[in-house]
Amino acid sequence: MSAAVELGSAGLLFGVLGAGTAAGLVPVINAEAVLTAATAGNPHLWLGLAVSLTVGQCFAKVLIYLTAREGPQRLHSDGRVGRLVDRVRSRARARARARSIRPRPRWVAGLAARTPSWLRPEHLLRLLARPLAGTSVVLLSATVGLPPLAAVSVVAGTARLRLPLFIAGCLTGRLARFALIAWPVAHLVT
Repeated sequence: MSAAVELGSAGLLFGVLGAGTAAGLVPVINAEAVLTAATAGNPHLWLGLAVSLTVGQCFAKVLIYLTAREGPQRLHSDGRVGRLVDRVRSRARARARARSIRPRPRWVAGLAARTPSWLRPEHLLRLLARPLAGTSVVLLSATVGLPPLAAVSVVAGTARLRLPLFIAGCLTGRLARFALIAWPVAHLVT
């Protein structure tokens, strides 16, 4: 390969890394579409593109995890921001009290009763607080997308799942997901 082609390939890989990070932070950006388009244009780089997108996505999810884990303590260390957070929380509590006075519509109660227990936040929080179960939930979410990985990242940070376990589950699941998308595209194009 010539130097220009190698430089272009490296640029594409770094671009996909950045797109993966952006897609991990902004849910409107579809990482799978980015991967499919990049792989269709460069089928010989399918594995590198999948790895690059995986690293970008996991970097973004680790940022979300760390923000959920460390955010409230850091916000309260600064007086102005801490007062703002306390004001927002007190308003939220007042709204919750006002809502509790009004009766809930029947359809809301029926929907809450039909929600599977494994999708309820309190159940997810209990699972993510345990190392093996928490890593399994992160792995499942990163691979399949249910529950959404962004939500799992927040809950895992709140539940204080160990960071290496979170990263291992996220990297493994996302790499499997993206490799299963990129490989067929690369072989259909060639």
